[in-house]
Amino acid sequence: MTSLVTSQQNKYKFESGIPQIEFDNHSQALSMDLELVTWNVNGLRSFPDDTLRTRWDSEFPSQIFCIQETKITRDMLDDRTGIWPDTSSYFAFSRKRSGYSGVATFCKSEATPDKAEEGLCSTLPSAKYEDALGTIYSEEDFTLEELKNLDAEGRAVITMHSVLVTESKETKKLILFNLYCPRNDPERPERERFKLDFYQVLEHRAKEFDRKGYFVVICGDINTSHKEIDHCDPYEEFGESLSRKWMDNFLGDDGKEESPTFYDAFRLIHPEEKNAFTCWNTKINARSNNYGTRIDYFFINRSLKQFVQECKVMAHIEGSDHCPVKIKFSGITPIPSSKHPSFSTKYYPELSGKQTTLKSYFAPTKRKTLEDPSKKLPHSKRSNQQQSKLTNFFICKDNSNKISNKENPLTEIVSTTIGNNSESVSAWKALLATQSTKQQPPNCPSHNEPSVLRTVKKKGPNTGRQFWCCARGEGRADDSQARCDFFSWVKK
Repeated sequence: MTSLVTSQQNKYKFESGIPQIEFDNHSQALSMDLELVTWNVNGLRSFPDDTLRTRWDSEFPSQIFCIQETKITRDMLDDRTGIWPDTSSYFAFSRKRSGYSGVATFCKSEATPDKAEEGLCSTLPSAKYEDALGTIYSEEDFTLEELKNLDAEGRAVITMHSVLVTESKETKKLILFNLYCPRNDPERPERERFKLDFYQVLEHRAKEFDRKGYFVVICGDINTSHKEIDHCDPYEEFGESLSRKWMDNFLGDDGKEESPTFYDAFRLIHPEEKNAFTCWNTKINARSNNYGTRIDYFFINRSLKQFVQECKVMAHIEGSDHCPVKIKFSGITPIPSSKHPSFSTKYYPELSGKQTTLKSYFAPTKRKTLEDPSKKLPHSKRSNQQQSKLTNFFICKDNSNKISNKENPLTEIVSTTIGNNSESVSAWKALLATQSTKQQPPNCPSHNEPSVLRTVKKKGPNTGRQFWCCARGEGRADDSQARCDFFSWVKK
């Protein structure tokens, strides 16, 4: 990117104007290490009641919890999903599709952020709040419309936190990006350009914060497996991917920087660990054989490198097609803000009790009985003479003489059609044969186990056709415990 200048024209570029907030004392800071968790939950509403919150507390406790693929829009948010005890939350929603994308950052009270903002490009309403992150745009790389499109899918929440460096007693700012990055779609080539644009904006904003002397953490579903070690089955031209080339450059693995600005925190601690996957294809039961990819990360800037104590993949935790990743910074203590940022769900009228909700109209109420129902009502002398009996309205006329003894003609037509239509008979036989086949699947020869029935969904001449295949989960070709290559079409 070229020099940063403001412009009145219809194209914009980034320039950060973020004031430094100083703290005079650290009395509110507790003596603790800073821990963060990221997890693509593949649908927030798939966790019933308060299970996600309770699992956060019991299975992977941390001060900050970042989730991706919430798959909800703001109108779907309720107290159960948006307001957690002793926690502030910050949601990004897709403006384009319902039940798609979305991220959320949950911060315990001891890590309440100073500032928060929805989106990566500061084009959404939250960017106008006084406690937003304050980015200004100038002409060069993207039009305003392009930036709005990048922000319209609910893929980013950015928060700013105050932290105390325990050893030096220095107060610093920490910027946290919670991201659900776009993925490549082979059927939509334009999405690769969209993904690379998203990466470019991310890199610029992250490096701007780094230049200001802030700690910077980028976490979430980055949707790219970096190295061959991060993929269960890397293809021949694995390294030629433009997304991987961007990641090489961003993390300094292209050899252009002796000391990179950003690091993959997991590889700092576990540089050679294999099979540390975070995502699996559930349609092929790939998790059973750990046949997956590592696409969920914590990226940290150079100034945070010395504080990383642990970064681990929590593959044993289920509930999604991804697993959580947790990082621990030793020697850094969060300093909570005394006030929630304006972007907090705490201030949503529909969640704060200030806005009437539809269900309030159906709340049970108690009504006082005006009269004792056991008391008899006074009768009018004329009532018996003027009021008709109810049974008068239901007098049946005798139409028995009109009923024909002929058989129902519809029954005759149906029975004749079924009896004489050979095609229908053949169809029923085929259906019964299929049902019989489903009950007795053939065994796959490699494991001598019953196979499973699948249906071709890919567009082509075999769309909708059924076949048998090995019931085991997908795995490496040399793994005898994984799915074998047994395949057989269902006989018509």
